[in-house]
Amino acid sequence: WCDALEELLQCPVCLDTTQGTKVQCINGHHICNPCRVQLQICPICKSSFIDTRNLAVEQLAAKLHDIKLSLLHPYHALNRRVLHNKVCVATQTEVVSMPSTSSACQTELVNQAEPVMRSEQQKPMLNLAPRVGKGVFPCQIGSCTVELPHGRIIGHIRYHHKDVFYEVSADFISVNEIKGTAIL
Repeated sequence: WCDALEELLQCPVCLDTTQGTKVQCINGHHICNPCRVQLQICPICKSSFIDTRNLAVEQLAAKLHDIKLSLLHPYHALNRRVLHNKVCVATQTEVVSMPSTSSACQTELVNQAEPVMRSEQQKPMLNLAPRVGKGVFPCQIGSCTVELPHGRIIGHIRYHHKDVFYEVSADFISVNEIKGTAIL
């Protein structure tokens, strides 16, 4: 989930998720401002850019670390926001018993915090996230050394290796036509 969010916030050209100005094309694809200065058209849809900032992407990128910490470790002491028996982002609809009577504060060190355990009935729900497509994959076209998450590798190949990348629909070719050809 967090990896997918980070992939969505990445600039499709430099793959950076740093904070800063993000602009968009007329179809809504975002790109960081340093890459925008170098390009005339959107690398995803080939549309023109508009001079509109994508504030949602900018704000999410600025909060990405906090969001990841909240989602990956919802019971961590740094995420506890005690408001009327509501504990954190992940548990705002359930009451969770605190491990001690002292309230946790945001300045508590990460290694000193003790996670609160969920009940046995809720534990299986934590393991439902799919494991497909995790990690990064090498490009392996020519001497390219780029490694990207699976959701970004095709876009990279389309943009950076368009001279050697041919994309066709499998509906229109027979097996004999593609013999000896690598198809993504």
